[in-house]
Amino acid sequence: MVDSVNRQNYRNIGSEDPGEPNLRNNNMSVAPGSHIAREYVEKICDLKSILGKDLLAADSRWTLFVAAALSYRYDSQLRPLPPKYVINGSFDIDYLVSTINDTPALGFILGTINEGNYDELDVDVVELLHWVLISEKDTTLRTIKESEFDLVLSKVPQVQSVARPTHIFEVCPSPNSKAESKFAKLQEGYTTNFAFHGSKLDSFNSILNHGLQQHMCKNALFGEGIYLSSELSVSLNFSPNGAAWGASKCGPILSCVAICEYIEHPEHLQCHVKTDKKSKVPEKYFVITNNEIVRVRYLLFFGNRSSTSNLLATKNMAISWMSKNKYFLTICCYTLLLASIGIANSGNGMYIRHVISKKTNYLLDVLRKTFYDD
Repeated sequence: MVDSVNRQNYRNIGSEDPGEPNLRNNNMSVAPGSHIAREYVEKICDLKSILGKDLLAADSRWTLFVAAALSYRYDSQLRPLPPKYVINGSFDIDYLVSTINDTPALGFILGTINEGNYDELDVDVVELLHWVLISEKDTTLRTIKESEFDLVLSKVPQVQSVARPTHIFEVCPSPNSKAESKFAKLQEGYTTNFAFHGSKLDSFNSILNHGLQQHMCKNALFGEGIYLSSELSVSLNFSPNGAAWGASKCGPILSCVAICEYIEHPEHLQCHVKTDKKSKVPEKYFVITNNEIVRVRYLLFFGNRSSTSNLLATKNMAISWMSKNKYFLTICCYTLLLASIGIANSGNGMYIRHVISKKTNYLLDVLRKTFYDD
């Protein structure tokens, strides 16, 4: 790894061996075949694999990381922190944001890798993407096809109709996940159910890395715990739109809701019971008081994909119409030009300019009296 104190972005600028590019910055160069060159090529191959397998899922995971990095709560929502950006014991958020700003669309990165143009890739970007998408991750995401949305949403039957998510991703635990093993052990002898959890967009990077944590829930209206709901409309109230990654295929503005599986454990689950008049938990709410009995299974993204598509379609139609009617538009512009010259040189044109000038001076006098004479 390159010394993190060296803040200059360095690039691979080609090599005699196309499999091992030569890396260089202002202060150092790495010969082909070196350990750093081999490590870098391995990371590129890893990125090619994960981007090629499910580009949209990788995009969504990176988008949640970016949302956390751009949040005022980045210190808590980014953990674990990317080690390269911890310099002399202090986390350099400006350096991280600079790398994020240098990151092009993931589809472009995949195309560049497929073409073998490694010299067009920024090393800092490659290393950060590799750390976010691959290194030591307890979960991965898988894109759910739109034809399967209803099957996923049916896990929590709805009473109220709400907006349909634009994207759904399955949260897949790693085979050696300790949290998943603990959940399976606690599940013995009990049934499980599904419910929604709403939170701010910048929270979901931490949720994917650490699971839902009751100490992170600030709105403890009915006691401390993790709050779930059987109604998506309720959880959406806790999931406001947030700024995502501008180049995301999911959209630059998103809200996110999780579908969680929880164990119906009587000691750690509080919910509304119709026969219990003293219950302080209202209907459609569940309060979990043990982090280990709830797991996130799906993420629902609510973006602006349709409006973006309509805007692009309208723009393309306008461009297409103008390209087909160039002669007509040229004649119209020329006619307007001649008409404006004629009016300007006529008596009527002089009168119009005089009226506009008079009204403008009157408006300026009113503004001056309003703002300065007080």
